[in-house]
Amino acid sequence: MIDILFLQIPDTNTYKFSNKNRDRKMKLRMCPLGLLYLASYCREKGYNPYIIDLGIYPNREKRKEAVIKFIKENNPKVIGISSYTADYNEFRYISRVCKNTSPSTPVLFGGPHATFTYKESLETNPIDIVIRFEGEIILIEVLDYYLRSKGDLSQIEGIAYIEDGDVKVTKKKKFIQNLDILPYPARDLIDLDRYLSSGIMLSSRGCIGRCIFCTAAAMSGSTQRVRSVENIIGEVLEMYYKYKIKHLNFVDDTFTVYKERNIEFCRRLKELNLGITFDCESRVDCVDEELLKEMKAAGCVGIQFGVESGDQFVLNKINKGIDLEQVRKAVKLANKVGIEHIFCGFMIGHPEDTKESIERTIDFMMELKAKGVALGVSITTPFPGTYLYKNLQRLGCKLITNEWSNYTLDQCIFETKNLNRREIKKLHVRAGEIIYDEQSSKNRI
Repeated sequence: MIDILFLQIPDTNTYKFSNKNRDRKMKLRMCPLGLLYLASYCREKGYNPYIIDLGIYPNREKRKEAVIKFIKENNPKVIGISSYTADYNEFRYISRVCKNTSPSTPVLFGGPHATFTYKESLETNPIDIVIRFEGEIILIEVLDYYLRSKGDLSQIEGIAYIEDGDVKVTKKKKFIQNLDILPYPARDLIDLDRYLSSGIMLSSRGCIGRCIFCTAAAMSGSTQRVRSVENIIGEVLEMYYKYKIKHLNFVDDTFTVYKERNIEFCRRLKELNLGITFDCESRVDCVDEELLKEMKAAGCVGIQFGVESGDQFVLNKINKGIDLEQVRKAVKLANKVGIEHIFCGFMIGHPEDTKESIERTIDFMMELKAKGVALGVSITTPFPGTYLYKNLQRLGCKLITNEWSNYTLDQCIFETKNLNRREIKKLHVRAGEIIYDEQSSKNRI
C-alpha cells in the first residue's frame, strides 16, 4: 500500500536529449532531489512513499494516463506535488487529474512557488494543503494527521489550508539546524539512468547572499546550515558503491562558504581514491587559492560563479555583494590551479540597468570568455518570494504579465524605468550571441 505518491511536475527549463548510443530514452537534466529527501524521511518515519517524475513522459496526455493508471491501481492515501513557477499551469492540470480520479485523496502542494503563492494556489486549485518552506518534518506531521489521526491542522506549523472558505496560514516552521538527522535521499525510488545529473547532492542549505532577484535565502534561510563532513562522505560512498555514481553535482547555493570544512571534505574525498569528480556553485568572494587547490586535487572539474552584471553600480543595486576585481581574481585563480570548467552566469534587465550598463556587461562577458570562461545569460525575472517581486513598483518597474508560464528566464516579464520589453529582449539576444558559438559551448559545465 502506498501511503504517499509524490509527483514531480516537468521543469520547463529541463534539458532533454535522446541518447542514441545507449537506450534512446529521454534524459532529464537533474533528478528531483527535494522529493528524494522527503521520501527517505517518510520511510524513516514508517510511511511507504512512491515517486513519479512526470518529466519522463513526452506530453501531457501521457502524463495524465500515467497518473490515472497509478492512482487506480495503487490507491495512494495522500498525493504530494512539486512544481516550479514556470510549470504552475501543468501543476494545475495534474492536480485536477488527481482529484477527478480520487476525490477523497488529500492533495498537497510544495516547493518555492507553492510557498510564496499559497493563497492563490489554494483558492484556484483542488488541493488540500500547501506545505511551505522546508518540508520534511512538516510533511510527517501532515501525514500523521491524515493517516494516524494525530494532531490538529491548526497546530501544524508551516502549512496553509482552507477552512470555512477562508485561507488559513500557520506559524512558520523553524528550519532544521542539524541536517545530519535527515537520511540520505531515496535514490532507489527513481531510475537514475534517466538523468544527466544523477549525482546531484546538497552539502548545505541556506544562502548568505541578499540578491534582490533570488528566493534562496527566503526559502532556505539567510544563514548556511551545513552537514558534517562525515555525513557527506557517507552519502558519497553510498552513491559510489550502491548506485555506481562517479561524478557529483553539488547544488548548494554556495558550496565554498566555510573554507576549513570544505578543505576537510576535499582531503577526505581525495583519500578515498575512488576517482570521483565533482562540480559546484560558488561566489567569487568565497574562494581563495588554497581552497581551489584542495578542490582541484580532490577531483573538482567545474565551478560556477554567479556574476549577474558587468557594471559595478548595478551589482551594488542588486545587493550582489561583490566587485568586478573579485570576479577577475577568482577566475584567474581557478584557471591557475587547473579547474577545467569555469562558468559565469549573467542577467540582462536589472531594475537599474541601462543600455550602457548592459554594454559594459557584454564587454565584461567578452573579457571573461577570452580567459576560457563559459558563460550563461538570462533575463532578470521577478520570482515570487524575492525582494524584486515584492518591490517592483518601488524600483520603478512595471509588471507586464501575471502568466506564470512566462517565468522561464528567457522571456521579459517586466519593464524598467530605463528599458522597455523590446530593448531588454534585444540586448539579451545580443549577449547570447557571445555565448552560443562552438568555442564557448565546449567549456560549459
